[in-house]
Amino acid sequence: MATPPIRLVAEKRVARYFLGKGATSAADAIAYEPDLGSRKRAFDRLKGLDIVRSGGRDRWFLDEARWAELRSQRRGRMVTMLAVGAAIAAFVVTR
Repeated sequence: MATPPIRLVAEKRVARYFLGKGATSAADAIAYEPDLGSRKRAFDRLKGLDIVRSGGRDRWFLDEARWAELRSQRRGRMVTMLAVGAAIAAFVVTR
């Protein structure tokens, strides 16, 4: 299933915030309060996927390995969808 672009953008901005603050381990965890509803939902999704993890006492950090894995999976799905779309287009054009 395709992910709406706004969702991806919000998730990327949340991840970028943690990366920018250097919050990539429990020792470097930071407090985070999303300023927009879309970022709050993205933050909640990333927590649910264990990409944003608790560093204790309302402090959070980004698990870079899991973030990279999620992005890789999404790119793989996109490439597959593009390949299928190109194959369908080629079939339609050559008929």
